Amino acid sequence: MKLRGFLVCAAPMVGGIIVGAKTPLLSPLLYALSRVNKNICLIGFIVYCLAICFEVYVNSVYSIDYTTVFAIVLPSILLLDRCLSERDYDTVELAITPFVLVGLISKEVFVVSVSSIFLYNFWRDKPKLGVVVVSTTVFVLVMSLTTLSGVLGLKGGASSQVAFIGAVLALATAIWLRLLSR
Repeated sequence: MKLRGFLVCAAPMVGGIIVGAKTPLLSPLLYALSRVNKNICLIGFIVYCLAICFEVYVNSVYSIDYTTVFAIVLPSILLLDRCLSERDYDTVELAITPFVLVGLISKEVFVVSVSSIFLYNFWRDKPKLGVVVVSTTVFVLVMSLTTLSGVLGLKGGASSQVAFIGAVLALATAIWLRLLSR
């Protein structure tokens, strides 16, 4: 596997080690599948996400350890992005990547480095617009969850939380796709 393949798989693997999940160690397999057939890679990614869901248990959105979110979700999105795109790394990403490996020692360094690569990827595609889309969506989601914590935070409310997050993200996606298509 070339350097590009190593860099794609480094963040999910380090994130999996930080959280104690074994499924992200399969990220090189997903990357190899993407070089063969993108459709097979997408099916593999769905299975990968389902396996992570069975491995990492979250009781409630309000009791989640956010290191888990940054260690599993962001690297998985970056992995999917790299598996589906053909673009190469540039110097900014190459400069940030060693800090991902330092994440084995310090979780905080890992979170900052993965978040930086994540935001940089969105900024690079459509300067400023990508960061605005991601930032606004996250802001609306966090504010909505905070505002409705009394209703969604009830015991046994995890399914309501998942449905609510899915609805907000679906609505945000529809709005952003409509705005971006203009």
